[in-house]
Amino acid sequence: MNIRKRFFSLIIIMSSICLILTAVSIGVLYKTALKQERARLVETAQSQARLIEAVARFDRVYSNDYQQGAVAATLSQIQDAHRNYNGFGKTGEFTLAHLKGEQIVFLLSHRHQDLNHPKPVNISSPLAEPMRRALSGKSGTMISLDYRGETVMAAYEPVGELELGIVAKIDMAEIRAPFIRAAIIVVGMMIFLVGLGTSIFYRVSTPIIRRVEDQNRALKAQVEERKRSEASLQKNEVFLKTLIDAIPIPIFYKDKEGNYIGTNKAMQSFWGKPSSQIIGKNISDIFQAPLAKIHSDADEKVLTTGQSIEYECQLTNAQGSVRDAVLTKAPFTDSTGVIGGIIGATIDITEPRQAEAELKKREQLLEEMGSIAKIGGWEHDLLTDTPTWTKEVYRIVGIDDSGPVPKHEEYLSYYEPESRKALEEAYSAATTNGESFDLELKCVYAKGRRAWIRIMGQPELKDGQCVKMIGTMQDITERKKMEAMIQQSQKMESIGNLAGGVAHDYNNMLSVILGYTEMALEKVDKKGPLYNDLMQVLQAAQRSSDITRQLLAFARRQTIAPKVLDLNNTVTASLKMLNRLIGEDIDLNWQPSANLWPVRIDPIQVDQILANLCVNARDAIPDVGKITIETANVNFDKEYCGDHPGFIPGNYVMLAVSDNGSGIANEIRDKIFDPFFTTKVMGKGTGLGLSTIYGIVKQNQGFINVYSEPGEGTTVKVYLSRHEGHAVEVHRDDTSTAPLGRGETILLVEDENRILKLGQTLLEDIGYKVLSTSIPSEAVKLAREHSIEIKLLITDVVMPEMNGRDLSQRLQKFCTNLRTLYMSGYTANVIVHRGVLDEGVFFLPKPFSKKELAVKVREVLDSDR
Repeated sequence: MNIRKRFFSLIIIMSSICLILTAVSIGVLYKTALKQERARLVETAQSQARLIEAVARFDRVYSNDYQQGAVAATLSQIQDAHRNYNGFGKTGEFTLAHLKGEQIVFLLSHRHQDLNHPKPVNISSPLAEPMRRALSGKSGTMISLDYRGETVMAAYEPVGELELGIVAKIDMAEIRAPFIRAAIIVVGMMIFLVGLGTSIFYRVSTPIIRRVEDQNRALKAQVEERKRSEASLQKNEVFLKTLIDAIPIPIFYKDKEGNYIGTNKAMQSFWGKPSSQIIGKNISDIFQAPLAKIHSDADEKVLTTGQSIEYECQLTNAQGSVRDAVLTKAPFTDSTGVIGGIIGATIDITEPRQAEAELKKREQLLEEMGSIAKIGGWEHDLLTDTPTWTKEVYRIVGIDDSGPVPKHEEYLSYYEPESRKALEEAYSAATTNGESFDLELKCVYAKGRRAWIRIMGQPELKDGQCVKMIGTMQDITERKKMEAMIQQSQKMESIGNLAGGVAHDYNNMLSVILGYTEMALEKVDKKGPLYNDLMQVLQAAQRSSDITRQLLAFARRQTIAPKVLDLNNTVTASLKMLNRLIGEDIDLNWQPSANLWPVRIDPIQVDQILANLCVNARDAIPDVGKITIETANVNFDKEYCGDHPGFIPGNYVMLAVSDNGSGIANEIRDKIFDPFFTTKVMGKGTGLGLSTIYGIVKQNQGFINVYSEPGEGTTVKVYLSRHEGHAVEVHRDDTSTAPLGRGETILLVEDENRILKLGQTLLEDIGYKVLSTSIPSEAVKLAREHSIEIKLLITDVVMPEMNGRDLSQRLQKFCTNLRTLYMSGYTANVIVHRGVLDEGVFFLPKPFSKKELAVKVREVLDSDR
C-alpha cells in the first residue's frame, strides 16, 4: 500500500473512529441524561403530588373554616407557592389541572405564556396527553407535545385526594442542547486530531496502523465479550426474577437503610399492594410501632452479625386476617463482598399452627377420655424397638410420665409369672401370625400395687411382616372386685333361696321332733336308758336347728330385732357363756374401750358372733393359749376406704377377737367365709361359723377384716356402724322354769297339722285355753264366734289362702286388743324388711322349745301392746 493510499485510509479510519466514538459517547450520555431527567421529573411529580395530598389532608382537618372550603384553601396555598416557583432549568415547569366535563382546566399559570388563567384544553387534544393520563389515575413518563406544541418530556401523576392531575415537564430542546454543543466541539477536535494524526502518519504509519489494528481488534473483542456478559447477566436477571416470582412464599429484599427495593408476586399478593406501593417504603411505613421495632431489631442484627436470623410474629394480610408467620432474613453482598442489604422470606404457618393446636386439642381430649374411662393407649415400633405410651398407661403402671417409656423386657417384668407367660405367647403369635389378642392379666406395678389389667393388642403389617404393635390397656381391678362382689352376692342369693326354701318345712319337722322329745323327756325316768336316748335326739335336733339358723344368718335371711346396744355391756354379759365354750385351758382376756359409741344390732347376733369367733379361736389353739376380746371406736377416711373395697367412710365400733393359735394358711385365706368350707376334721365343724358372722355383719351394714400369720395366730375385726342414740339395757331371761298361763284364750293357726297338734298340747300344758285350726278362713270364723274371749293370736307366717300378717289385720277389726305372736321357720318378707322385724312385731322362730314358747307367750300377753 503506497503512502497516499495509507494517508487516505488513515484519514478515513481516524475520521470514522472519531465519528463513531463521538456518536457512541454522545448517545450514551444522551440516554443517561434522558434517564436522569425522567427520574427527576417523576420524583418532582410524585413529591408535588404527595405534598398537595398532605396539604389537602391537613386542610381537611384544620381549614374547614375557610370561606370556600378546605379544597379551595389547598388550591389557594398551591397557587401562592407556584408564583414563587421558578421551575427547573430554562423550560421546566409543572402544571396542575382537573377535569371538568370533557375539558381539562389548568389551575396554575403557565411559565412560557403570560397567562394567569390558562385556557381549558379538550381531553382528546394531543396537547393534553400527559395531563389526560394523570387525570385518568395513571402515573408515568412520556415524550409528547405541550400546550405550545413543543416536544417535551413529561412525568404525570394523579393527585388522589383532590381528583387532580399534575404534570412535570421540560423541553426536549433544552435536554438536547448541551449534547449538540458537545458534538460540535468533538467534531472540531476530531478535525484537529485527524490533521495531527495525518502528519504523524508519515513517520510512524506502519507501526501505528498495526498497533491501532491490534488495539481495535482487542477493543472489539472486549466489546463483544461485554455484550455477551451483559446479555447473559440480563438473561440471568430475567430468569432469577421469574424464578422468585414463581416461588409461592412471599420474598422481599431491602437496602441497608431498611427500604424495600424488591418483592415477588407472592409478597405483593400477601399485602394486597403492587410492587410500586412497597418499593421505597421503610418498615415504619408499613408496620405499627411495636411490630416495626421487632422487624427493625432483626434487620439490625442481620446487618451487624452478617448471619441469617429466623423469628415468629403475627402479620395482617390483605384480607384483614391475622396470620402467624415465620420470617427468615439473611444478608446479601455486592461484587466486593460488602453487605448490600437484606433478603427475606415470610412463611405463613397459620394453618400448620392451627392444625398442630387442633391435634394437641384432640390428643388432650383423647388423654382426658382415656383418663375418665381408665383406658390407656400404647404402641411398640418393632423396627426401632421404640415403645410409646399415653399418660393413662403411665398412671396405671404407676411411674412418672416425664420419664422414658420402659423397654419391652422391663415392662413384661411387671406381670406375675403366669400372666407374663400368657402375654409373651399372645405377643409372639401377634408378631408372627398377625393375630390380635385380648387378655386379662395380674400385675404387680412399680410401687408394689397389685392390679388386674385388660390389655388388647393389634399387629400392624407391612408386606406381610409385623412392623408395629398398637393396643390399649385398662385397669380392671375395680371391675374384678365388683365381679367378685356380684358373684358373692349371687352366691348369697342362691344360698338364701335354698335356705329359705328348706327352712320352712325343715324347721316345721324339727319343731315336731323337739316338741315331742321334750314332752317324752318329762314322762320318762331321768335315770333310765330311754332318757339318755331321748336327750341325744333332742341335742341332734337342736344342732340341726342351729345349722339352719346359721345358714339363714349367712344368707342374711335371719329374722332379727335390732336394739341400740353398748357392746361393752353385751360382751360382759356373755363372758360366762364364752368361758364355758372355750374351756379352762384357754385364758379369756376382755379389754373394753372406754366411752364406746352405741351400735344398733340384735343382741342374739352379738352372741352368735362372739360364740362362733371364740369357738374358732379355741379350735385353733392346740393346748393352752389365750383369746383376747377388745372393743374400740374407729374412723375410716376416704383414703383408707379407697384401698379397702367394700368399706365406706364413717365412724364405726370395732369388736375384735384375737388368738395365739396356729393361724390361717395364705392359700385358703380367700375361702374362709365360704359356706361349708372348713379345715377341721370330719364331724368337728360345719364350715358355717365364719359364714354366719359374715352374713350377720353384712346384714347390719358393717365390715369384717381377718389378720393372720401361720404359726402366729389370728385376729378377726368386726366393724359395726356407730348409732347416733342412747343404748338400752338388755335383760337376759335366766328363768329356769317356764312361766305358766292364767287361763287366757289363744287362737292357734298353723297349716302343718303335726305342729298344730303339738302347739295346742304345749299351750294347754302350761295353762292356756286353745282354739286351733290349720285353715286361715276357719280362723276368721272362730275369731268372730269367740271375739271377746281371744286374747292372743299365734299364727304361722307363711300359709295358704293368706299369710299370717293379713290374718292378724282381719281379726283385729272385730277382736279388740288382740295381740299377735308370729312363728315361722322362715318369714320371707311378710313381717320383715331386709330381715329386720317390723316395729312392734312379736316373733318366735321355729323350731322352739316348750320353755321358749311359754316365755314368749307370757311376754306378748304382758306387753303394753
